[in-house]
This record gives sequence, C-alpha cells and structure tokens, in this order.
Amino acid sequence: MSLDAYLAAEPINSRTLPTLYAIALISLAFALAAMRPTGAQPMVIARPVALIGCMIAFASLVPFLSLWLAVPVLLIPAFRVMGETRWPWIIGVALAIAACGWVITELLLGLTLPRGSWMQ
Repeated sequence: MSLDAYLAAEPINSRTLPTLYAIALISLAFALAAMRPTGAQPMVIARPVALIGCMIAFASLVPFLSLWLAVPVLLIPAFRVMGETRWPWIIGVALAIAACGWVITELLLGLTLPRGSWMQ
C-alpha cells in the first residue's frame, strides 16, 4: 500500500494490521502443517498448504484491490478449502464480512484506508 509521507514515517499505520494478520495466519498454517500426526492422510497436509496459498494471494492483491475487495478473495477459496459447499452461503458471508469491516472502519470510525492501485 502506498502511504502519504507523514503516515509512512509512523511505526504503526494502515499497512500494519493487514500485515500482522497475514503473518499470523501464515504462521498458524505452517504450524498446523508441521504438527500433523504421523501417517496422516494427504488431505490433512493439503488444507494448510492451500490456506497458505489463499493468504499469499490475499497479501499480494491488497495493494491492487484494496483491503475490503481483497477480503472476499481470501475468504471464498478458504471456505471451499475447509469443506463448505453452499455457494450462496460462501459468497454471502465473504461479502458480508468485507462490508461490515468497511462500515465499521470507514463509516463509523471515520478511518480511510488506502485505495487499491487500480482505483486511483
């Protein structure tokens, strides 16, 4: 995310939370993959690896799409990886989470997160 010069100089800015989320989720996925029982089925390993891929895609797309448009890009495939099959539910929940985050952050708190590069 590109930031104004005065925000970029701050130790905590609008890049901090998405970065911390990505680091925490990727670390958790690696930990889950490392703690697999011996003789585990291949699917047990495939899920954490697929979730890591979802998180890497999310982190890569945030600068281009903005946080709130990238959230469904993370959640929709993550729900599928975890075994959810109801497409209306998957899409509805992913969009609702992004919309609620946007309403709370931008409307209620008055914080403006940087727009994605394709929006500028």
